[in-house]
Amino acid sequence: MFSFLKNILSDDLLIELSESKVTISVFSTDIRYEFEPYIAIDTSKKNMVIAIGSEAKQQSGANIVVVNPFKHSRSFVGDFYVAEKLLQQGLLNVRRSKFQRAPRALIHQLDKTEGGLTNIEARILTELGHGIGSKETLIHIGEKFSAKTDSINAIKARWKATINNL
Repeated sequence: MFSFLKNILSDDLLIELSESKVTISVFSTDIRYEFEPYIAIDTSKKNMVIAIGSEAKQQSGANIVVVNPFKHSRSFVGDFYVAEKLLQQGLLNVRRSKFQRAPRALIHQLDKTEGGLTNIEARILTELGHGIGSKETLIHIGEKFSAKTDSINAIKARWKATINNL
């Protein structure tokens, strides 16, 4: 009963990040929001977010800055603050209620993963999860998951089984 109520009041999110696309999905549902990782910020209004995605790319003006926080020559996250704001805005498109409890998030970095993640890169992704209000953030590189058929609990169980078999 409590797990049923917990699932109604809280979402488990799959967040897939790449330089060209961000996808935020709610596990075990059809809720999915996919957008280009661009954010338009009005610098004259205390860095107010105007738009995200392809709509942000269309913005122009003297005080408007359009940024892709995941486009950097050396690291995946080029601007942490902007990446956090981008994910916060994207999350507004998948939340079912303002009164939901903090979600759990599985963040899957799709680009620049050769050789695995450094401790710093993993920390950045974890902090991005906390920045969107996640009560638990898991980091993943490797094969993609299906938000429709997988769950965070099932993924954690598979990871635990793999570790126990080593």
